[in-house]
Amino acid sequence: MKTCPVCNFNNPDTLKECAECAAFLEGVPASANVTLPDVAVMSNEAAAIYNRYRDAFLVSIATIRIGKIFQTVGLLGVVIIFSMDVAITKPYVDDSRLTLFFEGIFAALAARGQCYLIGVLVSALGHILKAVLDGAVNSSPFLTDAQRMRIMSWGSM
Repeated sequence: MKTCPVCNFNNPDTLKECAECAAFLEGVPASANVTLPDVAVMSNEAAAIYNRYRDAFLVSIATIRIGKIFQTVGLLGVVIIFSMDVAITKPYVDDSRLTLFFEGIFAALAARGQCYLIGVLVSALGHILKAVLDGAVNSSPFLTDAQRMRIMSWGSM
């Protein structure tokens, strides 16, 4: 167990940041390019804000990914239904073939096109949330520049 130098919380050995206050447990990684007091020593208020932003960024990323899943399911559904339509209408030679073909396209778009559109909207909501969070983090008077840098990097996960 690693003990946090800021809040004395006992963390598992696998963590690099405190699960309670988000302070570094073993100094600052070289990639952060900041001094230890800027990030590791936080007031309780700053740690709470820091954790809230981290959680919000995770929600925005999850929302975007859920939207992408809906889009993929919608597109696959359209392709599958369209393929089935082509297979069903192939034996017909007369005008009913063309009618069945267009009915199949309409059915595919009606059944799975909506799923794709929902995915677009959900993904857009995730991007809007991420943009709002970027603005809030950038203008927060409670965070140092080093903390802002770390928080803003979460948005690119």
